[in-house]
Amino acid sequence: MSPGSRSAPTPSGGAAAGFCLNHLTDPLGGLRELARVVEPGGVVLTSTFGRQDPHPAKAIVDEVALRYGFVIPSWYREMKTTIEPLLGTIDNMRGVADAAGLAEAELTEESVDSGIDTPQAMSAYRLGMAHLAPFVASLPPDRRHALRGETVAALEGLPPVLPNVIVLAACVG
Repeated sequence: MSPGSRSAPTPSGGAAAGFCLNHLTDPLGGLRELARVVEPGGVVLTSTFGRQDPHPAKAIVDEVALRYGFVIPSWYREMKTTIEPLLGTIDNMRGVADAAGLAEAELTEESVDSGIDTPQAMSAYRLGMAHLAPFVASLPPDRRHALRGETVAALEGLPPVLPNVIVLAACVG
C-alpha cells in the first residue's frame, strides 16, 4: 500500500461460550444472542459435550449416593433427556449455527483428556456436580466422608474420563 492509502477497517470482536449452550432450553436463542453482541466479521466460539456412552463412574457414583438417600432432581433428568441432545452432535450444532445465521462455521469433535484419571478425581468431579453437590453438602461430616470413601473404592480400576467435545467457530455475517 502506498502512503496515505487507507485499507478497509478490520472487524474485530468475538464472543465465547464454553459448555453453556447445552444447558439452555433454547440453545438457538443463546447462539443468536452471542452473534448479536459481535460486530459483523467477528467470531463466535462455543463448545459442548458430544453424545457418547456415559462413563461408568457416573452410574457408580449415583448408585452409591442413592444408597445414602440421594434423589435425582427432576431438573437434572429433564436436562439429560431433552436439553443436552439438542446440541450433542456436529449435525445438530451445525443446524443451530445455520439457523442463527452464522457463516463459515467450522466444527470439530475430539476426545479430550480431562485429567480425571484416578478414583479420587472421578469421585470429586462427580460429587461436585450441580445435581449432587447440595446433597453431599447436606450430609453430616461422617456420612459425607463415608460417601466419598465408598465412591472412591467403587471407582477403582476404571479408565480415565475422556469426554467428546464439539467446538464451533463461526463468523457473524
